[in-house]
Amino acid sequence: MKIAIAGATGRIGSQLATLALAQGHDVVEIARETGFDLLAPGGLGDALAGVDTVVDVTAGPLETAGEFFPAVARNLGTAAAEAGVRRTVVLSIVGVDKSPDYDYYVAKLAQENTYREVAPGTVVLRATQFHDFASQMLEWNTQDGVAHIIDVPTQPVDTRRS
Repeated sequence: MKIAIAGATGRIGSQLATLALAQGHDVVEIARETGFDLLAPGGLGDALAGVDTVVDVTAGPLETAGEFFPAVARNLGTAAAEAGVRRTVVLSIVGVDKSPDYDYYVAKLAQENTYREVAPGTVVLRATQFHDFASQMLEWNTQDGVAHIIDVPTQPVDTRRS
């Protein structure tokens, strides 16, 4: 199977690409580091030629998540439809539909909805946060040496296969 992985050089994408290659799949790595700008429409046609499944595991910047995730979904989903891709899988977060006061979750829900509107065969995979979530929250929410951590229940999972 030919799989295009958006975010292929990131935390989850690099693991997914390694696993897919080890299982004999043909992998197209879509990332800034491999020459792709998912915020710019177009430019994905050749990369998605002959692809069976597109997987989006991109991570967006906290400050611009509301624009980033829907734009990537629209651009990648539209390109996948035009290329004849049969399945689109997007990694999301458990509870995004129940957290209207947290902008990042609102952005992830918008990403899901955009994929459902424009992409072929959309499957949304909602996972709980990963083990490094605590350190991310600390980094994202520290200003002038003071951490402001939101009160949110978590049940993190390990991303590595054992």
